Amino acid sequence: MDIVGISEEEQEAIFRVVAAILHLGNIEFAKGEEIDSSVIKDEKSRFHLNVTAELLKCNAASLEDALIKRVMVTPEEIITRTLDPDAALGSRDALAKTIYSRLFDWLVEKINNSIGQDPNSKSIIGVLDICGFESFKFNSFEQLCINFTNEKLQQHFNHHVFKMEQEEYTKEEINWSYIEFIDNQDVLDLIEKKPGGIISLVDEACMFPKSTHETFAQKLYQTFKNNKRFIKPKLSRTSFTISHYAGEGGDDSGADSDFDWNTEDELEIENFHSSSSCLAAVPNGEATTGSAEDTSFGPARCSINNGGCWSETKNGLTFSACSESEVNGCRCPVGFRGDGKKCEDIDECKRTKCLSV
Repeated sequence: MDIVGISEEEQEAIFRVVAAILHLGNIEFAKGEEIDSSVIKDEKSRFHLNVTAELLKCNAASLEDALIKRVMVTPEEIITRTLDPDAALGSRDALAKTIYSRLFDWLVEKINNSIGQDPNSKSIIGVLDICGFESFKFNSFEQLCINFTNEKLQQHFNHHVFKMEQEEYTKEEINWSYIEFIDNQDVLDLIEKKPGGIISLVDEACMFPKSTHETFAQKLYQTFKNNKRFIKPKLSRTSFTISHYAGEGGDDSGADSDFDWNTEDELEIENFHSSSSCLAAVPNGEATTGSAEDTSFGPARCSINNGGCWSETKNGLTFSACSESEVNGCRCPVGFRGDGKKCEDIDECKRTKCLSV
């Protein structure tokens, strides 16, 4: 960190943030006296709460409120509600993800500034590195976003390698055999179309305090019942499968519709003051000034801008840059696992297909 110009003060702040995230993950919740409410589980969790607040230089009581309460902001009204223990855990994890993400972005910007790239440069060389399509036994919302990005990348690859190249061959009257390729636009529409795509439905669910995993899943089943890319499992009320270009990927609305809490702005941390630019940048992406004493979190606020919107925005910026560039693709399939694996091995064939080979 010394080499890239991160000061001692900033390094200390980085370690404080990482330590705060670790302590935050140790906070547990128990049922409160009211229905669908929660409280800090025990003294051990209370200790981790206080340490987290101290490391982040915020008020412990305000941090607690941010974890166990939510403020739903709609065009008509502001609704405050308590969270049950499971929801509070989701709120805790969302805060940890948000802080980590902001810290990571801050570090990337700091390193980029240290490298000294001319911001006015008209010519750059960029490398877009992304893993292949993945499907696990339990797929989270993040996994859906990863596979969505893979779909976008595959379309971009098809457009440049197949469509544009073959149009050029036709224009120059080159004799060649036309190569057929699968257009995956229907998969992208299923996920990102506005209105009516999966991400749009996540946004819609965020607006209703009584939305559950089951109601969200039922909305998906009804909306996409005739979509050939959307598959409803027979023995589940919350799962669904998307037929991606590389194969089927199962998702569970219990993970994908952590839409209530796995959001970019789900915890609106206000007046997060610190003398460190690193700490100040963590909650809202911009430095603030002030003293630690008047720092407060305030109740958690569920915003309509969720993680899916963040994924769409990042994808849009990435592929916009790619579209303006001269693209060269490089496939890097991973070698077969184990000794004596053959290409006809079913698992290896599936894995290779997921790499778009």
